[in-house]
Amino acid sequence: MFSIVNSFLPEPTQWVGFGATLLTFLMLAGLGSIRGISDDLPGLPILIGWSVLTVVLTIVGVFTPWAFTPFFWCLAAISVFSLVIMIKHTSVSSMPLLPIFVLGAPLLLVMAGKVPSEVDSFTHWLPNGLYIVENDGFLRANRPESRSAYPGFPYNVTYLFLAASRFAGEFVENAIILFNVTWLLLFAALLAWLLRRSGAVASGNAWKLAAFALLCATILNPIFVRRIWLTSYPDTSTSIVVAFAGIAGWLWIEAMVHKDRSEVAKAFAFALLLTLLINIKQANLVLVVALVTATGMVVLRDHAAPFSNYLKRLPIIIGLPLILYFSWRYYLTDVTSLNENKMLPFADWPFEQLPDLLRKMGVVVYRKALYFALGLGLLVWGLRVWITRPKSSFDRLAIIVGATFVGYNLFLLLIFVAHFNGHPQSYWRFNTHIGFLIFATTIYRLGLAYHRHGERLKPGIVTGLKKVATALVIIVPLLELGLANYWRFDLEIPKPLLREAGRELAVHLPADARIAAIVPGDLGNFTSILGHYVTIGRSDIRTSAINKSSQIASFVKFAGDHPTYIWAYCPTGWIEDALQVDVARGNAALFVKVDGTWKVDTLWPHRGANRLTKIYKLFDLSKCAGGN
Repeated sequence: MFSIVNSFLPEPTQWVGFGATLLTFLMLAGLGSIRGISDDLPGLPILIGWSVLTVVLTIVGVFTPWAFTPFFWCLAAISVFSLVIMIKHTSVSSMPLLPIFVLGAPLLLVMAGKVPSEVDSFTHWLPNGLYIVENDGFLRANRPESRSAYPGFPYNVTYLFLAASRFAGEFVENAIILFNVTWLLLFAALLAWLLRRSGAVASGNAWKLAAFALLCATILNPIFVRRIWLTSYPDTSTSIVVAFAGIAGWLWIEAMVHKDRSEVAKAFAFALLLTLLINIKQANLVLVVALVTATGMVVLRDHAAPFSNYLKRLPIIIGLPLILYFSWRYYLTDVTSLNENKMLPFADWPFEQLPDLLRKMGVVVYRKALYFALGLGLLVWGLRVWITRPKSSFDRLAIIVGATFVGYNLFLLLIFVAHFNGHPQSYWRFNTHIGFLIFATTIYRLGLAYHRHGERLKPGIVTGLKKVATALVIIVPLLELGLANYWRFDLEIPKPLLREAGRELAVHLPADARIAAIVPGDLGNFTSILGHYVTIGRSDIRTSAINKSSQIASFVKFAGDHPTYIWAYCPTGWIEDALQVDVARGNAALFVKVDGTWKVDTLWPHRGANRLTKIYKLFDLSKCAGGN
């Protein structure tokens, strides 16, 4: 049993990164502990603190050539002071996140050893993070070139790389993975808070509620996609901030309706979340517009919420996000020109493909019927109560969620035409950006229904539910450990061998080497893993991929007089024929070209699948036996 658990635990060097990430988490909590603004939602101070960090570093990086580090440590010092004050005035019983994080600790522990293994991580997210860590600022004319395919992507998530790496004293490559896990825990805390607000759960029962909420945030969540949420991608960050921003906007309206004195503070909280959201991903401007418009639609139809108050706060709510957004636009246009996604010219928009595009989107809707049913249900509810005027707190929330759902999907239809040339690229993945908000609202509605009609349940059913809730306190942590193989898809074959070989090649290869990788069935993911680890700290090395024998001659010609290598996971069949070298089966091999002849330089034994590790579904292992 111990050996099984140990295989999923962090490596010795990863414990430092794990600790540094937790310190960053605490730092953000301290920065965001602004009295009045972050008092409502559990976990809100952490997101507010991230917003503060983002604003400061973006302004410094865009408008000055100054290094990030001094400003980072100043913010860290402010955070320590704030945390000391917060701890003095906080009792253990008033820590809503404590049960969530205690019960979620096994998942955090298992994920502390996970490393990036997805193609987008290596093409731009990791290179962007590594760049600001190594150069202490954004790309400028007097600084080294970036290895990122998209160095112009916004850097809000990337700042978390910087923060964790400064605490660790080295680059923490899995920092965003760990933060994405903590965002899932924050989402669980949000679900627990909504269930309490609905009246479905009585006071107390904090641990039972936390266990149930953790299940709802992960395994029982129809929006949960492990290969998205548990990666270095910014999708999880977008979804969690959208969820918190949507709820914060709703609470702001509720404060206006009830003439609560905290209305101004809630407006600021909404504004700071939108400020954070707008530069997590390039397209998040649309989500900000959708959320602001949705809150305006509620106030427009609800006479209990003064429209004059909405207009008074609007400059703050849209002003803060737009300052950050246009600061980044200024950097991309006036400071340096960087690669980012761009729209096609209007004349090239493929309107003739619109019927086929809608059909393909319909297929995704069919396959993810539960999620889209929830979104459409809230849209219908919101539209109905908007026409008849909202009469309840949930009515107002339904309008916000329904309007955001339809607005964002119309935007996706637009970019599929204007950017993706008529293809519904990642339609499901993009929809997950609003998925947490939709699911949280659904849980809140179910809580309201249980509060209203729960007394109709037979006593035996109620007793059974209480026993299940008690059992979940034990079951959930054990389940997190038991599903380690499910969470840790970075251990799927051939990913570990590619990382190992990449690190060794970075040390082994001579200066200015050129190396091509051959991996069976590769679509870019596997060779990107190898290439990333080969080139860390080795800007002199150039990597590429080969899929067929005819490309070998082109590669050799491209390499010229540079030291020339080929790394093959399965050096069989056409590879042996092309290179005129025999290799023992069951090994990956590094070939070097010496005086016009290819020779075996190094061998790596293959790792087989077992009960702990699986073969990645896109890896065509059969070609290792029969040749490529």
